[in-house]
Amino acid sequence: MSEEERESVLIVGGGIAGITAALNVADYGYKAYLVDDTPSIGGLMARLDKTFPTNDCSICIEAPLMYEVNTHDNIQIVANADVRKVDPVNGHFKVRVLKRAIFVDEEKCTACGKCVEACPVTIPDELDARIGGTRKLISVAFPQAVPNINYLNVLCRTGKMRDKGACVGACVVDCSQCRECGVALCVKACRDEGKSAVLLWQKDQWLNLTVKSIIVATGVKTAPLPVGTWGLDVYPNVIDYMELRADRELRWAHARRDRPPVRRPACAQHRLDPVRRSRGQRPQLLLQSVLHGCGQADHHHQRA
Repeated sequence: MSEEERESVLIVGGGIAGITAALNVADYGYKAYLVDDTPSIGGLMARLDKTFPTNDCSICIEAPLMYEVNTHDNIQIVANADVRKVDPVNGHFKVRVLKRAIFVDEEKCTACGKCVEACPVTIPDELDARIGGTRKLISVAFPQAVPNINYLNVLCRTGKMRDKGACVGACVVDCSQCRECGVALCVKACRDEGKSAVLLWQKDQWLNLTVKSIIVATGVKTAPLPVGTWGLDVYPNVIDYMELRADRELRWAHARRDRPPVRRPACAQHRLDPVRRSRGQRPQLLLQSVLHGCGQADHHHQRA
């Protein structure tokens, strides 16, 4: 066992808690493995526009920390991965991690966007679908993503999006056995840029890590409410808090679409007021339910 393995730490979860833990561990001189199950670290905080109690821009706070993690010599980011097995051995932990394929070479991709432009299929965004957010089958997770690289939806790679207009799925040769793809438009676009970073034959990778300690920082998620609660998922003008935040972010992005691209995060003063989905107009009255369903599954704790 190397000295690095003897004192290394595994952090499970790449949100703000995991990022902070990884930086603390690394600054003390220890090796930190930061594992997250999504293609980018950042977690829920990266999707918020403001933070309590100062109403500061969330990504403005988190993006510098994400960059520091990405450039720190003692931190290794293992994105799009799951911890599958942990065995205690002689005062250490042997950890089995499955790193799922993103079908893009992380060393070659520069997120230039040519593959995104070439992709013919637009799908609902995993986090913003309910408010109209979309993305291509190949795309960056979000503009400030770390690692800042594109990833391909696994449904496209397996041919299950062919009926939606995807260019992959009709070939008689399985992508895992082919190295000269002449079908996928994203592959061709990347080759034309001289990078050849899109690899449809990429496979999942198993990693074996030996660490001294494990920090679980798996974060939080919104508690789902039953369909129909106060009209949620029934009436278009009833949305939850995360949708309200994402809606303002999304419309700000649309407002910037015809202007020169901005690489820095959007700050609070650029946000737009909410809009009624049924008519596309600014509401005269906004009613917010706070702590609805908090504490118990029977939703007795409510406050409007």
